[in-house]
Amino acid sequence: MAVDGDPELQSELAMIFVQDCPRMLSELDKALQAHDFGAVEAAAHALKSSLGNFGKREAFQAAARLEHTAFHGTLADVKRIALLLVEEVQRLSRELAGTAHKTGV
Repeated sequence: MAVDGDPELQSELAMIFVQDCPRMLSELDKALQAHDFGAVEAAAHALKSSLGNFGKREAFQAAARLEHTAFHGTLADVKRIALLLVEEVQRLSRELAGTAHKTGV
């Protein structure tokens, strides 16, 4: 995590991410449904910023790829990378929720 050494801050960021994750994924889904590449790029950027706090390289890279592809790629490419990003974000969210539950956050 980007905040190594501060377990309280780590827990707080994890809790915020888990709570905010459904909204962020919903925004990404709406942008994809509308074929709004600008909104896809913005949603990917927001996710990338949040993911940077957790040191999960795969999720962060998927967000960065989606952000770039939304600007330069095709709809098929955007959808393929978005699916990968959603899977990575959901995996991280489950992991963080489990950690928060164990620590009583």
